[in-house]
Amino acid sequence: MSQEHNQEWFSEGITEEILNGLAKIPQLKVIARTSSFAFKNKDVGLSEIGEVHSATHVLEGSIRSAGTRIRVSTQLASTSDESQIWSGQYDDELTDVFAVQDKIAASILSSLNLYLLPAQQKAQLHQKVNPLAFKSYLQGRHQLNLLQLDTAIEYFDKAIELDKGFADPYGALARAHNLQIFAGKASWLEKCELVENSLKLALENSPSQREALAVRASNLFFVQREYQKSIDEFDRLIRLYPSDTTAVSLYRNVMVAINQPDKAIKLANQMVDLDPLSPQALNYRASMYIAIEQYESAKQDHEKVEELGAHIPQRIAGLAFIQGDYAGVNAQLDVIREQFGESAYLAYKARSAYLQGDTNLVEESLALIDKNVYVSHLEKSVHAFMQKDKSRFIDEYAEAVRATEFEAIRNLKSAGGLNLLDTELVQNPRYQAIFKEARLDAESLAKLRIPKLPF
Repeated sequence: MSQEHNQEWFSEGITEEILNGLAKIPQLKVIARTSSFAFKNKDVGLSEIGEVHSATHVLEGSIRSAGTRIRVSTQLASTSDESQIWSGQYDDELTDVFAVQDKIAASILSSLNLYLLPAQQKAQLHQKVNPLAFKSYLQGRHQLNLLQLDTAIEYFDKAIELDKGFADPYGALARAHNLQIFAGKASWLEKCELVENSLKLALENSPSQREALAVRASNLFFVQREYQKSIDEFDRLIRLYPSDTTAVSLYRNVMVAINQPDKAIKLANQMVDLDPLSPQALNYRASMYIAIEQYESAKQDHEKVEELGAHIPQRIAGLAFIQGDYAGVNAQLDVIREQFGESAYLAYKARSAYLQGDTNLVEESLALIDKNVYVSHLEKSVHAFMQKDKSRFIDEYAEAVRATEFEAIRNLKSAGGLNLLDTELVQNPRYQAIFKEARLDAESLAKLRIPKLPF
């Protein structure tokens, strides 16, 4: 409600910060941002929102900012009869934004007859923050949610430059760099120093910074190969914060990598339960189904993503490829070219050509890929597979695992699904040796202690 009406990113950012603060409270199940924001500015009754999300209460409100001051007006209502339970208004300096969030959380808990334990109260201690750094951080989070990772990183760097004691941008920066590695757009070698330094500074400034703790737990598994330590850290995190979508989503990858499909799907279902209208949550669950070779379930989730108005051409084309459906790959080519550029288009054009048995077109397409574009070892292994060079495929996949390419490690068991196109692939002794080297062979996995999930 600011006079300029041009600070939607700020409003969403404050809302997400309040939401994340509430998600720290174990007594509350908190629906995540995408599904919560789905009803913004829509004429939808509280009872309908409650029905869609199985929610007993809705928090709504508005924010106005002027200079370095903010006014947050908010109310809590019951979805059963749409009655107001509590309302409050907070005027404060942006430097004290975390104090405002804590006041709102405390008021909600009080109105629901819930109370923080002493240890939780201690964790609620807040810091003052440079207002410009906080705004830059919120702009970065907005870009991160849009998966505009390069722009998000620029905003987080700016926030850190403005306030080196502000922990949250460091955690978000580590997450953004890790997402680039997960997406195969950068190598761990290129990013490792940036990620590790960001995690170190985040946790030095705030030892309980949840995003940094989740990313650190993930890197303990995929980078440092301290598998048991990673599993134990994730177990502690999701028991403390069962509504923390970052920890839940990253722990899923670990469960796939260690061949625990039931737990991977439980975690994926928890993510969808927390954020049921999120295309990203459904897309990630689809990727879990693909990793454990439940392709029909993956297809159903992709269809739900489309119904929500999102489009994930590379995922859909990738699933079509490993199912041998060249028409399905072809249907995504134009969108891949538009969204991801010529080199991505050529890589998927080669996939279609491979399925049609057109060896010449495979070679022609791969030869045209821009040599200046980063291509992961995992993607190179797919290229070798399409060129029917099994020895080079194994070499590249081994390099992908050694280079800590998360997708390669996560999907090592099924060679990223390519075993469907070559049933003998993962039985090759040289390929099996990759498991042994990575300590993800059956003998090594049997030594791990896998705790029961808390949901």
